[in-house]
Amino acid sequence: GGRFLEMGKTDLRDPEAVARQHAGVRYRSYDLVAQAGPERIQEMLVELAALFERKVLVPSPIRSWDVRRGQEAFRYLREGRNT
Repeated sequence: GGRFLEMGKTDLRDPEAVARQHAGVRYRSYDLVAQAGPERIQEMLVELAALFERKVLVPSPIRSWDVRRGQEAFRYLREGRNT
């Protein structure tokens, strides 16, 4: 059960098909730019910046790979060890 909010632009699913295949799951796609508009997006970004400044939010960990370790980096992603 639960809700799935799709914020991507590709691979959108049919909400009714998702409901049939997964009992209790509600699916909805959401286009932030189209539905919120530029003014609201600016308000959200200002609020997010303030939360980061106050350390209420912290950035996600970043892992970088030397280009010579590309094969290892792709293996790491493929195995789903990234967050």
